[in-house]
Amino acid sequence: MDRMHCVADGLFLNYERGLRDQLKLKIRHPYGAENWIEFYGPDPLNAVDLRVFQILIALASDKNYRGPLDYRVEEALRDALYGQIPFPNDRLVSVRCSHRDIAREFGYRSAAGKAFSKIRDCIERLAKVTVIDDQAGQRKTSKLLSTITDKKTKAIAVCLNPRMARVILNASLGGYTRIDLTEARALSDPALLAHMRICAWLSPGRTHQLSIATLCGYIWPATNSATAVRNRLRKARKVMEEIGSLPGWHVIAGERDNSFEITRPKALQNRKEVSTFGHAA
Repeated sequence: MDRMHCVADGLFLNYERGLRDQLKLKIRHPYGAENWIEFYGPDPLNAVDLRVFQILIALASDKNYRGPLDYRVEEALRDALYGQIPFPNDRLVSVRCSHRDIAREFGYRSAAGKAFSKIRDCIERLAKVTVIDDQAGQRKTSKLLSTITDKKTKAIAVCLNPRMARVILNASLGGYTRIDLTEARALSDPALLAHMRICAWLSPGRTHQLSIATLCGYIWPATNSATAVRNRLRKARKVMEEIGSLPGWHVIAGERDNSFEITRPKALQNRKEVSTFGHAA
């Protein structure tokens, strides 16, 4: 998974009931000396959106699901992704799958009813997000992804944004985050958000410290409510218990449980990972 999508503060968060409807997505994240990436859209993204996004990236990394598609579908996806003349050097990645494929990765038995609606709504919400990447004096604008669904067959075609395509097609160039979907599937929504952020800066086999205040910022938007802060601190400690229970992970709580020493397991080549599925080194 492209690292900038993982470390951009606030791109994916856990929202209290009713709060999400009052907000819009607008994130600006600097990187490098003079580079920055911006995400904006009508709806904030939460952990369920992240699950669907990670699954689509994993499927795009699998040659069994990756294009080629019908050229008319490819053109429609590309037009929807850019809304402008595409940059000629951009190589894009398209996915062809079904709601059932995504539901299976979710752990659902079928893609009917509420499962279908949830997956469809997540994909449409992701497709509304605009990405502005200002790098090396060049400013590129695209959607986070574009999508077309066949109403009769329920087949889905998805095209990922250029940054995500780059890490799938050229993992050797770096700039990506390894995420184990088996681990992600085992986690609650708050723990999933923390897991992605931790994986972005903690390399496999390494150990590092994390404060509980930083952890809360990975999971929830800012709040001035003392009650909400207390509840979040309690939930954050449970999040670290979840992550510490994953195979190979070790979490040691510091004084008063206000910090944590986290050790991530070494990478295994046979694991299904968002950034390296089909590209194991």
